[in-house]
Amino acid sequence: CGAVGGLMTKGDPADQIKAVRHALSLGINFFDTAPLYGNGASEINVGRIFAELKPDVLLGTKVNVPPEGKADIGAAIDRSIEESLRRLRRDHVDLLQLHNSISPGGAPRDLHPDVVLGEVVPAFEKLQSQGKTGVAGLTATGDTRAIIRVIDTGAFNKQRL
Repeated sequence: CGAVGGLMTKGDPADQIKAVRHALSLGINFFDTAPLYGNGASEINVGRIFAELKPDVLLGTKVNVPPEGKADIGAAIDRSIEESLRRLRRDHVDLLQLHNSISPGGAPRDLHPDVVLGEVVPAFEKLQSQGKTGVAGLTATGDTRAIIRVIDTGAFNKQRL
């Protein structure tokens, strides 16, 4: 449901619902979106379509901690998921993924592995315990060694469905 092709971010509502109906008819049962796709448009459109069709599917979205959110990552993640759930018209998502680059330093949107493990993981675990997400994941962009360090901890291999 990303910006590739633009259907779910700026397409015609009739075409959007037709595409989702077609996907469902083919057995597609997982849909992925993010707040960054069309500045929330994808989540809004997915929410509208799913409210109408009420499909039995799995839904994933993402959270991206902006540079100004680094001072309180837990609060930034809470804000992001609450806004996503409002746009999606849901009380939970099946998969929530960290959508920041992970690296030992660099760009303002990058998160250090220690921050991911020490602040992001507890925030995701809290959301899991609240029933707002089932599985915590990450999109794994950034520095390969930093990503492997995070993955090797198993912190993103805990499922709660």
